[in-house]
Amino acid sequence: MPTQRNVISSFALLTALLLVAPSQAQTLDFGKDVWPIFEERCIECHGPDEQEEQLRFDDTEWLTEEELTGAGDITESLIYRLIADPEAEADRMPGEGDPLTREQIVLIRLWLEGGGKAEGWVPPELLPGHGRGASEPSAVTVLAEGLTAAPEKALAALIAKGALAMPIAQDNSLLRVDFARAENGVGDGDLALLAPVSDHVTWLNLAGSTVTDAGLSAVAKLPKLTRIHLEHTKIGDAGLAHLSNLEHLEYLNLYDTEVGDDGLEHLKPLTHLRKLYLLDSNCTEEGARALEEAIPGLEVTLLIEFAPVEIEVAPDEEENSDEEDDDN
Repeated sequence: MPTQRNVISSFALLTALLLVAPSQAQTLDFGKDVWPIFEERCIECHGPDEQEEQLRFDDTEWLTEEELTGAGDITESLIYRLIADPEAEADRMPGEGDPLTREQIVLIRLWLEGGGKAEGWVPPELLPGHGRGASEPSAVTVLAEGLTAAPEKALAALIAKGALAMPIAQDNSLLRVDFARAENGVGDGDLALLAPVSDHVTWLNLAGSTVTDAGLSAVAKLPKLTRIHLEHTKIGDAGLAHLSNLEHLEYLNLYDTEVGDDGLEHLKPLTHLRKLYLLDSNCTEEGARALEEAIPGLEVTLLIEFAPVEIEVAPDEEENSDEEDDDN
């Protein structure tokens, strides 16, 4: 187990950069705020089918052990070290694909600082079968009914572009298409590759792409879309007009976009929308809360007022720092 001194030393730079709202730790809900991150980025390698390094993120008995969560002290949390420690590059999680976003790390950190609890939370059935309660089949289960496998030629074209294109589960023909890894970038013209699999795409990642408002007209033709990532793009209010007919959409990430309150009006028809991220957008608190009122069950993440985290330095480190100053 790392010592407090060593962990503080290795976390110092990143911790100074992360700004969090102190009151958020007490209001975060594991199932609603943290589990979706673990489900999307961790379960493939640390879930019921595979447990790399004997880690399992869908098992609350394992996940909430004090050694892993730090019991409220992130400097003692193995989970936080694995996702955020700049000196643990070889062990960084997720092991494949892009690192977690700043937004995702902040949410996990807030949960850990609140004690890393998951009391009362029961893991949903992993795909197929998540999202709408144990008594009902999930959206992706229903949408996949009667669906045959996606055309191999269309999948090959997406992969040739650099996208990750694969079924969301072994027994589900719906697709996850992730353009975030495309080395040569993705623009409006590339979205034509989605047309042959328009009835199959349910998860779409366009984060960091150069897709424009007009380009989202191609996304409007994906009737079974349940999740879309548009963070770190230039998407604005006009672009959201193309999403207003996506009746099954449950998750939308608009972090670091140009969307404002006017654009949120286009989202009001999306009655199944449950998670919306608006950090570093042009949206206001008033606009975000108005949308929550318009869509029962929706939770909007909009952290506006941040306070810097205080970093506690071990006494012996302070002494060493003073000695170095004297030497200089």
